[in-house]
Amino acid sequence: MGSYGKSLLLKARWLVSVPLLLTLMVVLACGTEATPVPTATPAPTVTPAPVVSAADITAAVQSAVAGIEIEPAEGVSAEEIGSLVEAAVAAQARPGASPEEIEAMVQEAVRAAAQPGVSRADLESAIEAAVVEAAAEAAREAVAMIPTPVPTPVPTTPPPVTMRLETLKVAQIANPVSLDCGSTSSVDEADLAKHFAEGVWQVDRQGNFHNWLVDDWEMKSVNQWVLNVRKGVKFHDSMYGEMDAEDMVASIDSCYREGARTRTRIPGPIVDRETTILDSHTILMDLPDPGFAGVPNYLFYYGNIHPKEFIEAAGEDPGNNPIGTGPYTFEEWTPNVRIVGDRFEDYWGPEQAVDRIEWRIIPDAFTRKSEFLTGGLDILAFVIPEWVPEIAAYADARIESTLSSRFVYVALPVRTPPYNDIRVRKALNYAINKQEVVDTLFRGIGAVPMTGITHPFLVEADPDRVGYPYDLDRARQLLDEARADGVQVDSINLYATNDRYTLDKETGEAVAGYWRALGLDVEYFPESRTQLFPKGMALEMTDPWQVGNGNTLVRADAAYTLWIQKRQDPRSRGDYYAAGPDEWDGLIDDLGLTTTGSEESITQSRALDVLVTDYAPWAFLLNYVDIYGISNEIDWQPFPTEMRLFHDLRLR
Repeated sequence: MGSYGKSLLLKARWLVSVPLLLTLMVVLACGTEATPVPTATPAPTVTPAPVVSAADITAAVQSAVAGIEIEPAEGVSAEEIGSLVEAAVAAQARPGASPEEIEAMVQEAVRAAAQPGVSRADLESAIEAAVVEAAAEAAREAVAMIPTPVPTPVPTTPPPVTMRLETLKVAQIANPVSLDCGSTSSVDEADLAKHFAEGVWQVDRQGNFHNWLVDDWEMKSVNQWVLNVRKGVKFHDSMYGEMDAEDMVASIDSCYREGARTRTRIPGPIVDRETTILDSHTILMDLPDPGFAGVPNYLFYYGNIHPKEFIEAAGEDPGNNPIGTGPYTFEEWTPNVRIVGDRFEDYWGPEQAVDRIEWRIIPDAFTRKSEFLTGGLDILAFVIPEWVPEIAAYADARIESTLSSRFVYVALPVRTPPYNDIRVRKALNYAINKQEVVDTLFRGIGAVPMTGITHPFLVEADPDRVGYPYDLDRARQLLDEARADGVQVDSINLYATNDRYTLDKETGEAVAGYWRALGLDVEYFPESRTQLFPKGMALEMTDPWQVGNGNTLVRADAAYTLWIQKRQDPRSRGDYYAAGPDEWDGLIDDLGLTTTGSEESITQSRALDVLVTDYAPWAFLLNYVDIYGISNEIDWQPFPTEMRLFHDLRLR
């Protein structure tokens, strides 16, 4: 336990660690800054309990311990002292405790601990261990207070529109790289683009796929698919008429074109498909062996439909000024300011309740929050957990949340020394105290520790997985063994985004701090996602880089296909970064042939998860709980896939 105090967030000796941990415990248990966040079910208004402030608690604890002298003597064991202090520390977390009560309890516990029989060093270690355990238990209880997400069912046809909203204002963290499905770099670009150019299928909040730009389809086998293109669907510009099979084929071909970023994300059988137009509204897709069962999943996310003639005229990037079939026509993109879409009067699908959507690009987190609380935004995604009480207390808005399909990790370039040594990769994992990051940065409500490759919102996820628990001694041992064999590992360059995920820059700082505590010289480079992601997707990173993976495909094989499986034409991320054993490629293919949620899918994905996690191609970090601030003027629930789709949004 003595090494615990040297971590990034708790560096000092136990007298400093106690107030920090007690502050965390009281925040978690009393609700001053961590009111439990409701999931996707409608939430009651939450008012934080009137308890003492964190500053008062810290001052009380410091006052209590500052003047206590501890003298070694005989009589009481370190274990008994630890239990005594742990019980006293746990008592501090009860709602309504005053600073005076906290100070008295801490003084009583520490003085009682200073009994005969234990050296000062053992006593300090026992107290620190007790405080850590009490804080960890409080954190576990806080996480347990988040209900298992029960997404609100989405009707196939939303209720009729009775009231209209002139403009829906949505917070956008950063300027998109592109709105073309072949060039988008992240979900918060792809979901925006879907309002202009739709995908072939649509997904609901339960991960079910619905016919969208097809009105019928048949999987003759995992190798052969027949798609019946929906008739009567108009493009935004009347010069292009109605959508047909040629438009759909040209759009899919463009999305997967040579050189497109998409090609490194798609299973090989889909990339290498052969397509035949049977008639004006019927398409036959032949996939080479082994085939793939997730074609609808990929043609939802990677299959935005444009007119064939528009694609031919637009060239490499039809997303700069997209024309499609979506519910909104593209009107404006002012870089770093806003993107605007107007309601398409001839939209084929459900009636939209919003006349205009304005995605306001606001990189600064506090500016976004201020805009939301003053009415300048209607939907605020990526809410920082410490804001929850403030937003929940705001009369005109509410908090909604859902267990996210997104986890964040550090991709380790396995082909590059020293990361080609598995002991180094495992050491970097054991050195990261994920629970501490959850408890401190995310207040116990905005994330959970990541334990493996399979996203925890999927039925295939194993709830008993542990992954890499924090073990600094084990990390040091592994590094020492590697160095003894001649591995040179002294310095690390770590890259992370500073404008893509909730607390992404701060999470990267925490990782850098843990690796410094391991004795490494770490240079940390936070960058805009517009700089980092294009380099990462172009397979140019030779240093560890922090990135997220949102499973918008709702399949257990998605992360493996995207980040683990090796391919050469085009070269995949799995080949460049993970570089796992060749036999994994066949296992991933087999998983891709299974039906989501089936016994075969569960068995195969859990076995593969163990293999890949043990190989440690990543430093595993966090799985998010997505927290949204939503105006009380609108009725809308977040998707666990992180997609912000507003087809069924209605006014209250």
